[in-house]
Amino acid sequence: MVEISGQDGSSREILALDRKRESDFHEVSELPGGRGLLFTTHTAQGADTIALFAGGNRRDVLKLPGETLRNPVYADGYLLYGQDTTRPGVWAVRFSLASLETQGTPILIDAAGNSPSVASDGTLAMVPRSDLPSEFVWIDRAGSVSSQGPLAGHVPNVGPWTTMRLSPDGQKVAVGVSGAAGEDVWLYDLKRGMEGHFSPDGRWLAYLSDESGPFEVYLRRFPIGPDRVQISNGGAGPVSWSSDGRELIYRGSGGLMSAKLNERDGTLEPTAHRLIQLT
Repeated sequence: MVEISGQDGSSREILALDRKRESDFHEVSELPGGRGLLFTTHTAQGADTIALFAGGNRRDVLKLPGETLRNPVYADGYLLYGQDTTRPGVWAVRFSLASLETQGTPILIDAAGNSPSVASDGTLAMVPRSDLPSEFVWIDRAGSVSSQGPLAGHVPNVGPWTTMRLSPDGQKVAVGVSGAAGEDVWLYDLKRGMEGHFSPDGRWLAYLSDESGPFEVYLRRFPIGPDRVQISNGGAGPVSWSSDGRELIYRGSGGLMSAKLNERDGTLEPTAHRLIQLT
């Protein structure tokens, strides 16, 4: 955590990460009267802890294992925060400015809210959650918006689309998708209507495409070459890689499918079988 001077722009570190278990701090907010700083800590177990830095010391004030906690702010005797995972929404727990500790059990304020913020007059603002899928749009210099569609079932709506980068020819877009298991990068072909998921070693691109009719899973070497291998048959849904890059998991006709990938003399030989029957 770094403090930046409002006078000359100089900076100094005020709180160091525990590099053995922490990756970063999130969403710092100040308590009234400069009593301390609230923030969330991000470890290998996720962002399940709200901590306090006050008087040169740091301590945890709220820890909910398995949850993702965001945007901690103080308001009129309460610590407000956004919560994801099991019971999403904006939550509140009593917080004493005298002892700098939480009191009692958290209560749900708004299940449809996220990212709380409090004005100086006590007004609570929050971002409403939505069940609508994320959507690609073009916005030109005149401000006109042209929808490219929600792409439901292609780029997964498992979490926020954190970043998007358009290719120089304007035909492909890379999308960073943040979910409970981490962040993946998906590649979507705007012209042909296909999206892709890289293998762990970066050598292969698995993607869904309707180029031959129904959406099917295909595999190409990366960088993308002219050859492709069709993995599924009879329609397919979202696809993901196993951690060792030797297996593709996807939703096929009537079940969850697995395709083992065997490479011989530069030729890929997939073997698919059903893992789980879905009804």
